[in-house]
Amino acid sequence: MNGIILYLIRHGESAYNSQGLIQGQCDVLLSDKGRRQVCTLGERMKKTTPVDMIITSDLVRAQETAKILSAYVPVSPIVDRRWREIFWGSWQGRTWQEIVKLPEFAVYLQEWYTYQGHGGESWQEVGSRIRGALDDIERQHFGKRIAIVTHGGTSRVTLIEALRLPPRYYPFNSDNASITELVFEEKRWRLRRLNDAAHLEGSTLEDHCFTGDAYANKAKQQ
Repeated sequence: MNGIILYLIRHGESAYNSQGLIQGQCDVLLSDKGRRQVCTLGERMKKTTPVDMIITSDLVRAQETAKILSAYVPVSPIVDRRWREIFWGSWQGRTWQEIVKLPEFAVYLQEWYTYQGHGGESWQEVGSRIRGALDDIERQHFGKRIAIVTHGGTSRVTLIEALRLPPRYYPFNSDNASITELVFEEKRWRLRRLNDAAHLEGSTLEDHCFTGDAYANKAKQQ
């Protein structure tokens, strides 16, 4: 293979996802539904998606996802904390319905890429660590097929960094246990698949809880 194939995999549903809570870097286990989702994904990957490496975020929900996948794709996961989710600061553990009522949420909508008013990490900082992780993959793993087990927000920023898009609020969704595929050829990344969750029967493809997209869009319209 003359390039790199990167499979961005969002972890299965967690206990916080099932309750609609903002996770960020809270360490939360997968729900029973989430484990079933990952097993279904593993069955699909076993048949259709061979990988040479699995790299996972250090957060528990991602590591649990990677461990389940490694039973179907016989590769031992490598932990890289650069792939962890954004740190949402004081917003973690709350719902987006609560957050949109805060005065500072309007500022977040305007300054989302650099915003740190919640006392946490900015998306720009997430982008910097993801850019470093991508640079290492480009230098060290040419010719490999790599599964990255990560998070919804991190997946969004990875697309911004890999495709070198301007820092604006892109509506890239990432369902639990979905695959987004990027290919590195001729010194540039190209998007091949986005939020593919076809293996999950009845998937709604509407999980906005990782960025509050549904609530942000509603707030903009008001």
